[in-house]
Amino acid sequence: MRKIFLISIMLLVLISIIGFGSALTIKDVSTDPSEVAPGEKVDVSIEFKNELDGDIEDIEVLFDLRNVPFAPESVSEIFIDILDEDDRETETITFFVEGDADAGIYKIPILINYLYEDVIKTKTATISVVINSEPSLSLNVDGVLIRNQKNEVNVRITNSGLNKAKFLEIEIGNGAYEIISSKKVYIGDL
Repeated sequence: MRKIFLISIMLLVLISIIGFGSALTIKDVSTDPSEVAPGEKVDVSIEFKNELDGDIEDIEVLFDLRNVPFAPESVSEIFIDILDEDDRETETITFFVEGDADAGIYKIPILINYLYEDVIKTKTATISVVINSEPSLSLNVDGVLIRNQKNEVNVRITNSGLNKAKFLEIEIGNGAYEIISSKKVYIGDL
């Protein structure tokens, strides 16, 4: 009898530690546009779901923008008064992308504070935003070509795009000329 009583108490303690409900969860994150260029705005929409066995109140979502090239359009937080049990709510926040941001996938840490059964709970998560834009390359050739003479031609490549051209390589095709340098040259990042 004593063994059954101890097992029952252990089960109650385990259930109270785990809880019946899971948590406040992020079900979906989307960005509009899906890839944003430097200097543009991006809307980040986050769908929250209350998977706890009761209502959640005073939900505060804080975005840590210290180490990413984003700035809030107005505020860097989302606030939800109440999220009923099993309910979902989607909130959108707008960020500016810094003009000198490099292309890449940026992880934005978020901190979520909420009140559940008169206890403040905290959760951390990470969302991702993709910055991408095409480089804009132009080629300029300077020099005069005089037939049957050795000529010097300068080739200048510029990138006026917002992002780098990576692993750039140029190759001069065949023509009515003789090339005394390498036909293929690795430029690198531009």
